[in-house]
Amino acid sequence: MAATTAAAAFGTVNFVLMALFVGATLAIGVFYGLRGQDAQGLLISRDMNVAPVSLSMMATFMSAILIIGTPSEIFYFGMQWFVVVLTFPVASIIISVFILPVFYRMELTSVYEYLGKRYNTRVMTMVGTVAFMMQNLLYTGIALFAPTIVLSNVTGMPIWAAIVLVALLGTSYTAFGGYKAVVWADVLQACVMVCGVTAIIVQGCINVGGFSEMLDVNRQHGRLTMFTWDIDPLQRYNFWNTFFGQIFVWISLLGVNQPAVQRLLSLPTLKQATLTSLISSFLIVIMVSLSTVSGLAIFATYSSCDPLRAGVTSRRDELVPHFVADQLGHVPGLGGLFIACVLSGALSTISSSLNSLAAVTWEDFFRDSVWTARLSEAGRRWVLRGIALVYGIISMLMAFVAKNMGGVIQVATGGVTTGLVLGLALSLWISFGASFSGAAPPVMLPSSADGCSFNVTITANVTDDAMETREK
Repeated sequence: MAATTAAAAFGTVNFVLMALFVGATLAIGVFYGLRGQDAQGLLISRDMNVAPVSLSMMATFMSAILIIGTPSEIFYFGMQWFVVVLTFPVASIIISVFILPVFYRMELTSVYEYLGKRYNTRVMTMVGTVAFMMQNLLYTGIALFAPTIVLSNVTGMPIWAAIVLVALLGTSYTAFGGYKAVVWADVLQACVMVCGVTAIIVQGCINVGGFSEMLDVNRQHGRLTMFTWDIDPLQRYNFWNTFFGQIFVWISLLGVNQPAVQRLLSLPTLKQATLTSLISSFLIVIMVSLSTVSGLAIFATYSSCDPLRAGVTSRRDELVPHFVADQLGHVPGLGGLFIACVLSGALSTISSSLNSLAAVTWEDFFRDSVWTARLSEAGRRWVLRGIALVYGIISMLMAFVAKNMGGVIQVATGGVTTGLVLGLALSLWISFGASFSGAAPPVMLPSSADGCSFNVTITANVTDDAMETREK
C-alpha cells in the first residue's frame, strides 16, 4: 500500500522523464555496441576529444554520494569541508607536470602495468591490480546502493528491485557499448547532475526571497565559516588537515587511479591530455560548489524547521530527498529530474568502475594468455563483455551487503609487500578506529524546529550516532 501511494504521488510526468533518461542512456550503449569496434576499443580509445573526456572525469568522481551527502554536510556542519575545492587545481597541476607524462609515454591500458615495469616483476602488477579490484568492487557496491534509497523512497519501489534495476542499467550499457559508451553516457549524466542540483538551488533561493537573502540566513546561523586555522589533527575539519589531506587523496584519484588514467590516455596527444586534466579539475570545482550552495539553499529553507530535529527524517542522508519531495513535488517533472540526477551520479561511477575493472582484468590477467591468443576478434569482444557482466553481478551483490552496513565503508585489501600492507592497515585503523573507539561523535551546528507549522517530535542532542534519541 505504501509503495502504491508513493508511486501515485511521484506522478506520470516524473516517471516519463525518468524513463526517457534511462532510454537515452541505454541508447548510447546500443549505438556504440553496434558500431563494430574491436576488443581493445571496448577498453580504451586513443582518439577522444577534450570536452567529453573532461565531463566524463567530472561525472566519474562526483557520485550520488556528493549529491546527497554534501548538502547534508553543509546543513549540519557548515562550510569547513568546502576547503577541498582549493585542492583540485593544485592536484591537477602536480599530476600534469609529474605523473601524466610518465604514463602517457608508456601508452598503458592498465595503470598497474607501470608497477611491473618499474620493479621488473609481474608480481607487483598483480598486487596493484588485486588491491584495486577488491577496493573498487566494495566502493561500486556502495555507490550502487546509495541512489536506491532515494529511488525507493520517492517511487515506492522495493529496495531490492531498485538495486537490481540500477545494476542492470549500469552493467548493460557498459558491457555492450564499451569505453566510448561510458564516456558519452557520462556527458549526458554530467548535464543532468548539474540541472538537478541547480533546481534545488533555485527553489531554495525563491523560498527566502533571493540569493543574497539565502546567504544572509546562513551567515546568521554560522554556516558560512569556511576557514578554521587551528592546528589540531584530531579536529574534524580545519584548513590544514582538509587541504593537505585532500591534496594527496585527489592526486591519487585523478592521477594514478585506473578510471582517471584510462581517460587521460584516450586523448591523442599529451598536450590534450594535460588540458583535459586541468579542465576536469575546474569542472569538479564547479560541481562541488553547486552541491555546497544547494546545502546552503536547503538550510535557508529549513533554518527554523530542521527536518531531523522535527522528526520528519531519521538521518542526515534523507535531507535532500525530503527537500525535493517537500519543495519541488508541486512542479511536474522536477521529481523525475532529481531521480535522474541521483541516478546520473551513481551510473557514472558504476559504469566507469566496471569498465576499468574489465580493463585491468583483461590487460593484467588474460591478454597474453595462451587461451585468449586463440580467440577471434569477436570472441575477445564477448569475453570482455562477459568480464564486465560478471563484475556488474558482483557489484550488485555487494550493494545488498552494503544495505546491511551501518555506513559507507571503503576497504582496499590484499598485497604481499610490506609497504602496501602497512599502508592499508594504517588506513583501516584510522577509518575503523574513528567509528569504534568509543570517541564522541561530531557535534552538529545548532538548528531549530521552533518554526515548524506542524506537531513535531524534537530530537535532542542530535549527532551522527545519536539519531534515535528523542524527547518524548
